[in-house]
Amino acid sequence: MDMIGKIRRLHAKDKLSELEIACKTGLSRSTLYPRGFARW
Repeated sequence: MDMIGKIRRLHAKDKLSELEIACKTGLSRSTLYPRGFARW
């Protein structure tokens, strides 16, 4: 659950793109935003 909060904060507060969040967290974009899921 800690990672979810970090990802949400990076997107909402820091206004980072999907690619920037993926680079900072070390996760792939498909892990962050699975196909078929709505974006924030």
